Amino acid sequence: MIDAILTETDPTELKRKAAEAMHELIDNEVGGVVLAGLQRTYAMKNKVNGFEPHPSSTNQRWRTVFMRN
Repeated sequence: MIDAILTETDPTELKRKAAEAMHELIDNEVGGVVLAGLQRTYAMKNKVNGFEPHPSSTNQRWRTVFMRN
């Protein structure tokens, strides 16, 4: 499940797969319990483009980020 999440590019499908993995871990495996969630804050200059926060809120892909002159 994790491999599928790491390679997914569609935001809607990524959210679905991440929710499915969390359901499996928490409800079925009982191997872990989420005790806290962290909200990420991103700040950047106006010349930074291509940034899009990762839908999972815990990972971030930087391959689309670039700076214009």
